[in-house]
Amino acid sequence: MAYGGDFGPPGTPSDNNFLCNGLVQPDRRPNPHLLEVKKVYQYIRTEGLDIPAGRIRVHNEYGFLNLNEFYLEWQLMTDGQIEAKGKVELPAVEAGKNIDLTISYPQIPQDGKERLLNVSYKTKMEAPLVPAGHELAKEQFAFVSKVKAFMPAKPATKAPEAVQTADGILVQGAGFKIGFNRNGRLATYEYKGQKMIASSLVPNFWRPPVDNDFGSGQQLKLRVWKSPAGLDVPQQTSMRRVDQTIEISSVYLLKEVNTRIQETYTVSGDGAVKVHFAFEALGSGQPMLPRVGMQLDMPKSFDRISWYGRGPEESYWDRKYGAYVGLYEGMVKDQLHPYVRPQETGNKSDVRWMAVRDGKGAGLLVVADSLLNASAWHFWAEDLDPGEKKVQTHAKELRERNLTHVRIDFQQMGLGGINSWGELPLEEYRLPYRNYAYGYTLFPLGAGSRVQEVIR
Repeated sequence: MAYGGDFGPPGTPSDNNFLCNGLVQPDRRPNPHLLEVKKVYQYIRTEGLDIPAGRIRVHNEYGFLNLNEFYLEWQLMTDGQIEAKGKVELPAVEAGKNIDLTISYPQIPQDGKERLLNVSYKTKMEAPLVPAGHELAKEQFAFVSKVKAFMPAKPATKAPEAVQTADGILVQGAGFKIGFNRNGRLATYEYKGQKMIASSLVPNFWRPPVDNDFGSGQQLKLRVWKSPAGLDVPQQTSMRRVDQTIEISSVYLLKEVNTRIQETYTVSGDGAVKVHFAFEALGSGQPMLPRVGMQLDMPKSFDRISWYGRGPEESYWDRKYGAYVGLYEGMVKDQLHPYVRPQETGNKSDVRWMAVRDGKGAGLLVVADSLLNASAWHFWAEDLDPGEKKVQTHAKELRERNLTHVRIDFQQMGLGGINSWGELPLEEYRLPYRNYAYGYTLFPLGAGSRVQEVIR
């Protein structure tokens, strides 16, 4: 697990970990991008002709194999749950040819739920190195082209109470206490006597550099976004009642990057907090952003994560072709992938919702207004960021912190370009200096809560 710079006396020439970062690790454990490569390289391509009617076209892009050496499995997914599934025996289709098929699934009601079709192509017979039933190609199709925006339920009939305190603003209601500090930030969140957060919810525009970021010098070129001054000094903070809710809004001026930030929190009587974040570019000439998002810490006891989005492996703006939308869950300790050199990791893209909970089911549920990026670690970003490439870091040297660090992002820039020694991510995967806005809602979960019921 050592790499260039770990060998020889000081001054020994090396390229650091320009290598030791391929598709598999030195002990042959797959890196997450291996699954992306498998999806890109697959030789059976599926085209959606009329997905609600089950009509697809299957292209055999092998050079010699016939499709009758495979079978097709399909799943009809409704809001992440399997509604129906089946198996289709593929007819003889020579290399380079295609065939149209119709999958027979139940009548689809017009109920506004999100439905996806998963198709998987598996081997019929065992072959050298490849067992029978092994998936060699797959595809996922949406029944509608755009995910329906989350529409929050009507606020509870009884509005929460809000009072000014020495520390800021305290909002209280049935079973909850939510505090905003004098900087206008969500700072405390208590539900049924349990503390949900351990630090304030704050904006963040930085990510631990990945190998390709170092290759193109982004750790230096973009460092103005690492900790721009002004994030903790609001120009103004206001509080008002809106219908049956309390709305708290703050504006921050980041002179160093010529940017204005506005954060608005709307607290309803059931303890839910609607968050709206707006980034306003006031001029020009600033570099692109590594990330646009927010983050907070929770106590480490909230050590379980579940999400409805792409997975199960980490996925990013320009590396999510092989990660399918579904319901996934795991332990927070497993979300950090041990790259030989620690770096950005564990992101979930196209997230509809994410829950971070303890062993009893209590915690916080994040529900997106539109698709989010989200993740959770037992580390801070600086634990994965040496600042400069010449500092030797290794995954085994990382030590978990006594917290769960949660990131709720609009987006972060792509991971890679055409090469790894100077190219930027492709233009469509960059975050130029311009206006951005996004929103989500935090719902408190008590012990024994069922996430799906809260979602409904």
